[in-house]
Amino acid sequence: MIGKWQGGPYGFVYEFLSSGDYILTSPGPGHSGRTNKYQLLDGGRIKFEEAFGFSVICSYSVADNALTVSGCDGYAGTYRKI
Repeated sequence: MIGKWQGGPYGFVYEFLSSGDYILTSPGPGHSGRTNKYQLLDGGRIKFEEAFGFSVICSYSVADNALTVSGCDGYAGTYRKI
C-alpha cells in the first residue's frame, strides 16, 4: 500500500507514507500537496482523515498493482500504482 497510487473518481494521486500520512495531489487547485492521515483497520477497511476535519471509512483491497476502494463517497474506485 505504501507508495503512489492514481485514479478513483477524480484521478487524484495519493502518496501513502509509512507514517500514516498521505499526500494528496490533484490536477486542479485546492488539493495539491495537502497532507492528510489514513489508518488501515481490521476487516479490509481504511479510514481517510482529511486535514480540514472530514473523515470516512471505506473497504479496500490490493491486488496486481491495483487498489480498489469501495463503500464510501469521494474515494470509491480503482487506483493504479505509479
